[in-house]
Amino acid sequence: MNKNKTVKKIKEYPEGDIIESAPVRSGRTELEYYKLHLWAYSDGTYTIGDDDGDHEEADKEDVEEFLRLSPQRHRAYDDYVAETGEDPCELYFVARKREVNQRVELHLQNYVGASEFGLRLRKVTLPNGEDITPAQCLADHPKLAEFIELKKQESGHFILDEVNEQVLRECPEVEEWQDYLSTVFVNAVWDEPIPEEELRVTLREKAKKSLESNR
Repeated sequence: MNKNKTVKKIKEYPEGDIIESAPVRSGRTELEYYKLHLWAYSDGTYTIGDDDGDHEEADKEDVEEFLRLSPQRHRAYDDYVAETGEDPCELYFVARKREVNQRVELHLQNYVGASEFGLRLRKVTLPNGEDITPAQCLADHPKLAEFIELKKQESGHFILDEVNEQVLRECPEVEEWQDYLSTVFVNAVWDEPIPEEELRVTLREKAKKSLESNR
């Protein structure tokens, strides 16, 4: 972007639309990219802006150059992704997270104050039959702990934060309970990032297909 041109925020311009986007090397290192967008406005003007909302006014020559260079920039980016498996601009439509489902057994304890603060958790039985303490759940299974709203009180007890008997019985993820809620089975669901190496393989394949289709 030409730093001699006026830089404005998008809110200063009339209603507009992005008509073309392209990945551009940052100039700081050869391996860094960012996205630039060509905007067209209802008053017939154009700007070139980044994802931070900084825009430079663009004349006819700037617009023509942006549109001319865009295919070349995309091919160069495809080459980069095909080689590295990295997609810093997130231009490829691939799953970056996957849904995890676990049916776990919560061993609970009622006490005075549970209706206000939440039921106490004694232990968790994981799908493989392993029993873990609430402390282990917080430390080693943070997504599960977040799902069941596990919290450690100043007293040292572990509770399901503000989850009392009534809330638990009305919760659609609770499959069944036994012995006055001393044991409940919960279908816990959360998203986890796809492992980096697995994602790189997928991105490389996508980039190679893009290069082949644009030959």
